[in-house]
Amino acid sequence: MMTDPKQQVLAALDRLKAFTAWKEEASNPTLAARIFKYVNRVFSSDSRRKIRSKEMNMHVSLEIATNTLRSYHYLLQHDPELAQQAQKVIDQYNTQIAQTDILFVQAEDNLHPIEIPFSKPPAAKKIDALFYLNLPNSVPKQEHKDSLRAKTLRYLQDSLGVAKTVEALKNTAYFKMSGTTAMLSVLPGIFATADFREMGTHSILIPESFSISADSLCNGFPLPAYHTGMALHGALIPTCPRRPEHLPKNLYRLLQQQKAIRLGLTLDGPLIPKAWQIYLKKKEEFEKDREIILTLQNQWWEALFQANEESVDASISQFFEACKKANIPYETFTEVNEGLLDLFVHTPIVALQKAWVTPNHPLRHSQNKQQAALALLEKETSEALTKVQTSLSQAHSLLHTGILHYVSVAGTTLARHCQRIFLQHFSETTEISSLPLSDADLRIHMILYSQFIAYTDVFQNRQTLSIKELLQQEISILRTPNIEKISHPAAEIVAELGAYFIAQRK
Repeated sequence: MMTDPKQQVLAALDRLKAFTAWKEEASNPTLAARIFKYVNRVFSSDSRRKIRSKEMNMHVSLEIATNTLRSYHYLLQHDPELAQQAQKVIDQYNTQIAQTDILFVQAEDNLHPIEIPFSKPPAAKKIDALFYLNLPNSVPKQEHKDSLRAKTLRYLQDSLGVAKTVEALKNTAYFKMSGTTAMLSVLPGIFATADFREMGTHSILIPESFSISADSLCNGFPLPAYHTGMALHGALIPTCPRRPEHLPKNLYRLLQQQKAIRLGLTLDGPLIPKAWQIYLKKKEEFEKDREIILTLQNQWWEALFQANEESVDASISQFFEACKKANIPYETFTEVNEGLLDLFVHTPIVALQKAWVTPNHPLRHSQNKQQAALALLEKETSEALTKVQTSLSQAHSLLHTGILHYVSVAGTTLARHCQRIFLQHFSETTEISSLPLSDADLRIHMILYSQFIAYTDVFQNRQTLSIKELLQQEISILRTPNIEKISHPAAEIVAELGAYFIAQRK
């Protein structure tokens, strides 16, 4: 029976501490002892064998420890006490290996810092984006808007002192209501929520229900609102590779830039004004060229169905035509796509990550973990589809019906590709094997990295493409007959990444 993941992490930390102590002892003897050890290493074969045997044992122990920590990094993100303990041990290890002793540096040591993501990944929104349309019995009142806006302003000013974010909030009018819960969008990815209690003819904001979050803005991958109105999901980017130093160089560079972006997009981060500027530019372009952009969005999906050698589902084109006729706002369009990703991509992936770190979950004890993982993902996708189909009976307009049909078709289509892409890097640090990526999977994988590149380019003040140019680029990736003829840096990353994962399985 497999050991409890938490106990495995604690054992890994003990191994790491032992390795750090051994390395520290080896690098800090007296000068005479260091010279004696060096001479023994060079001239005494018996001494070399003993030293080498000790080194090999310690390096095997280190390998086990680091692989365990990477395998259960999801647990470290959700157990603050364990994360604090792990962070201390990892910091000590990273500090120690950075101190190189020129007398004893061994080329075969090849020690690298351990990088584990400790911050929590983005959580699902408190208000489901797919049900943003106000039902007849949930029409927002002005007092709801005023109360939540005032509460959010006070929080930002008093708790964070975020002047520029406050200015952005003063200009926003994006407010939603679902039942008694209200949501105010400070900026896509930063939102405040609160519950209201009806008191006679008035509604009172319940103070303890108030919360503000920037989680989904801070993962260093574009939300739909910061790309074309549609983007894939940051969960598909490797978060904890075993050999980051062997990753494609361009991907390693992107991951380093992602860290900087993530740090800059906290509530009081220096990149918030930049994010606001990017969003306003995207929104302006969408409103100006709505028909062209929605036509290109439709072509994107047609190209994906064709790449899958499937007939185009009529629900897709019907949705985009409905969006044109209704002059759908950019906020609404992007929230629909964000909700789609949350339901069909992010939620199943989180369920799989959670299952892997749950001690008695059947997945951990299954004889065929790949099959068990696929069954779990399929179950989550099926539940998402059921949720959308149930909502169809409550749809109160043709547009709402069109949105839900689009979400069900687009969501299940994307889920197939995204789950196989996720399994590719998830399998590297777990005992769950991945599936070969199909031609269409690889094209979606290239689009994922093309979006990643475009996003980092904007924040690094490099090339900035319009929504139309980005969509045309992605449609070209889907439609180019020979996948090997696709000319984009993302294609190179995907090819090198495939070779990297094959090398890790050997």
